[in-house]
Amino acid sequence: MFGYAVRRLAGAVPTIFVVITISFFMIRLAPGGPFDQERKVPPEVEANLAAAYHLDEPLIEQYGRYLANILQGDFGPSFRYRDFQVSELLRDGFPVSMQLGLAAMILAVTLGFLAGSLAALKRNTPGDVAVMGLAMTGIAVPNFVVAPLMTLILGVWLSLLPVGGWGGLNHAVLPVIALALPQIAACAAVLPLKKLRIHSRTAENRERLAEAVRAQFDLDITLAGSVEEAVKDVPVITLVTNATEPFLTSDMVGRGVHINAMGAIVLARSEFATDIFPRCAVVTVDNLETIRNISSEFRAYYGEDENGWKQVRSMGSVIEDNITRLADADLTLFKAMGMGLSDMALACDILAKAREQGFGHPVPERIKTPPVLK
Repeated sequence: MFGYAVRRLAGAVPTIFVVITISFFMIRLAPGGPFDQERKVPPEVEANLAAAYHLDEPLIEQYGRYLANILQGDFGPSFRYRDFQVSELLRDGFPVSMQLGLAAMILAVTLGFLAGSLAALKRNTPGDVAVMGLAMTGIAVPNFVVAPLMTLILGVWLSLLPVGGWGGLNHAVLPVIALALPQIAACAAVLPLKKLRIHSRTAENRERLAEAVRAQFDLDITLAGSVEEAVKDVPVITLVTNATEPFLTSDMVGRGVHINAMGAIVLARSEFATDIFPRCAVVTVDNLETIRNISSEFRAYYGEDENGWKQVRSMGSVIEDNITRLADADLTLFKAMGMGLSDMALACDILAKAREQGFGHPVPERIKTPPVLK
């Protein structure tokens, strides 16, 4: 974990350098100057100001001086606040920002966890719908919209809270709530997995999988003797089988469930019945071409219906278009052909045996980079 954190921080250095460089040249090349808003001064005074701020030097020299000063923690004088260094402004403002950030984080985690727990305990009730609806709204509406509205309503119209300054606790209420609201929504909408219910065709397989999961995760695991028992009142169903006949039907699945279908990766296999599809608000797949060619469930339902296939979205397009689950969605479905899972399982087995027998040699750890979607 420490090594990962170091690599991520190191990877941020080039990004920061590029941002600093672009910002510097954009400001310097923009029309006007830092003193244009002041009253007109004699040319000799203007020249003295330019010399004091090194604005009379060639642009590349200004840039070099700026970078050298930044490396020493000196961000230069403020053009906006006279007689102040930027470092002084940062030093004075950082403690306040830290207090607001920590308070917002504590509030977000506390309220978000409580709201998410309430929604999980009261699934498919008006309370669940209300919490998830508010959560999606909180995620969708940005801070720069929420904060002015709160200031206008609570500060200006109702005069309940101050809209500026920094002093007592009442000055922190508005900014803390504005910062915390999106995080509260995110915590309420996404909670960590706590319980796992496992079903397989044989008791031996169920026990073996449960032991493997317990060895790696701190989960409350129960073993189900039937498919109906396994999927009753659960929020997420994951199928990873090599079944030859569909065993999950629509009447077994409650409203608001998400289904991950990861098995049945050849035409001869099938996991769920086609009556699942009409209830799905969003149908997502890992690879649309592969799904069309060898997924028996999808081929049986969509067949040659091109308009129907247009409703099936690849995971990449879902992420790129920021498609989210609606609060009142009946079902959602993700289908992966499982090739990656099979390859990974085989690779892990080969790696373990190679290490046991002393084969191969270590290679540098791969550094992941975020995907470029546009």
